Amino acid sequence: MQGRKQKKNRIVLTLLAACMLLCGCGEVVPETEEVVEAMPTLGLTPSFNYSVEKQMPSVMVDPMGYLPASNKKAYIYGEVLPDTFEVVEAESKDVVLTGDIREKATVEDEVVGVVDFTDLRTPGTYYIKCNQVGYSYAFPISETAYETEMDSLCEEIYAALETADLDTALNTAYPLMLSYELYPTYFLQSSGNNQASKIPTVVQKLKPIAEKAKTLDSLDGIYFLTQYANISKQFDAGYASECQRISMQIWNSMAKSPQVTQWELLQAATALYRCTGNVVYHNYMLTHDAEYGQIDVTTKQGFYTALSYLQTTQKVEFETCNVLIKALMKDSEELAQETKADPFQSREELGRKPLSGSLWNGLRLSVVDYIITNHEYIMLLEDHIHFLYGRNKDAASLRQNMTLEEKAETLLLLNAITAEKEMLVSN
Repeated sequence: MQGRKQKKNRIVLTLLAACMLLCGCGEVVPETEEVVEAMPTLGLTPSFNYSVEKQMPSVMVDPMGYLPASNKKAYIYGEVLPDTFEVVEAESKDVVLTGDIREKATVEDEVVGVVDFTDLRTPGTYYIKCNQVGYSYAFPISETAYETEMDSLCEEIYAALETADLDTALNTAYPLMLSYELYPTYFLQSSGNNQASKIPTVVQKLKPIAEKAKTLDSLDGIYFLTQYANISKQFDAGYASECQRISMQIWNSMAKSPQVTQWELLQAATALYRCTGNVVYHNYMLTHDAEYGQIDVTTKQGFYTALSYLQTTQKVEFETCNVLIKALMKDSEELAQETKADPFQSREELGRKPLSGSLWNGLRLSVVDYIITNHEYIMLLEDHIHFLYGRNKDAASLRQNMTLEEKAETLLLLNAITAEKEMLVSN
């Protein structure tokens, strides 16, 4: 309930009004003679001295685990699929759940089926067994299934930011700051936070990037500095004011440059108005407000600009808020329909796109879910995570291939799911 109260306090009245108009709107295998021992990778390799083809389980799960109340699915692949499955408790080898394999379909010349074990809610470690197919990796069911991974992501991001080039640091900082703004509870309570300091660790770790951003005579400089001022002003008002002042200087320089486009100036004005409330930027926004209706929220520039307008606590135009909300809603509905068009949801849709595209889709869904609290969207977000961490055709965790920016986006998705996990309770 605390997180929900924070949310209500953050959304501006105009945004709520617009929403009211749209209200319709553990890699372990079971110890058995039938399977080979698991190696540290996600593939299974027989322990012989000669070369053999890499083997993988044919029951695909997310080894990171599942929340007790959430929907829990696994995928199976094979030339011929069985009709039933068993969920086995890993330590005792007791069968704790049986069921029918459903939603069989042919995908890319293979038969694919869905194992639905949502009814299993008891915390513990389990694996799935299917005759003719084999076993899954072991996986936990736990209320804290994602917390260890979130802490690991945070630690890796903080460490890597110290040596990252400026472009990488900026691209990583945007989803990280957004995650902190939307879901501050995790950052304030996580093990990675410096409890001895009154300033959250995430704010401290981003300050060196703010120092570098001061040298950028561009939109990137304005956007980072205003965003950083927004998250730091309650902890270090003097430094936040300095970030605002330098952002305004950059604006003055940009406004005189013939190379700067009107769209770039509109982006900068939106970020500056949210941060400063200065009438100069509001007047520029009002002069070019028709362009908000042309914003492409599927791009990062358009998405973050729309979000800056909707997050402001300054006076805004109701109709512009309405236009931007509708654009975000339309985008999220299209993303949801694309994902659901595949009978197995995230599997095929995400498999056709680069990892960065998959995470970007999830980030946009997470923000719209934050605004309207949509049960369907939060389940789709969890499907994204399960796919990325191993519930895919290769039984492979894509985590090891993530860029620093992708790790920050993944952290946002996990943060959103954890904060809204009560929404995952099956109807």
